[in-house]
Amino acid sequence: TNEVVKGGTALIQQQSQNLFRSMFFCLIHSLEDNGYDYIDDIENIKEQDTGFYSYLKDFGIGAKYSIALYSAQKNIIGFLTIDFSNKDDADIKEVINCLQDKKIKIETLLNL
Repeated sequence: TNEVVKGGTALIQQQSQNLFRSMFFCLIHSLEDNGYDYIDDIENIKEQDTGFYSYLKDFGIGAKYSIALYSAQKNIIGFLTIDFSNKDDADIKEVINCLQDKKIKIETLLNL
């Protein structure tokens, strides 16, 4: 796991380990159904998934994009995420291109 943040932003990796899968209901279902999850404004999930909303809000995340990583057998084995503290900073086309590139490299390495 690698986590990079801009200055003034806290790392959240340690606080995110060993959490129950049910806490990320919307994320998991979106990854399973679509292969990605895009939340352009966390306020849009406030009623639908209060647990995940609270988690994101607690860490100051305003928007996020996640993409599933697959094994050679087409099972989801993880995901990559970019979180934005300011939802207006998200250039979604650039984010998708960046994560697609990373996804291909990681899946290729894992499936050697």
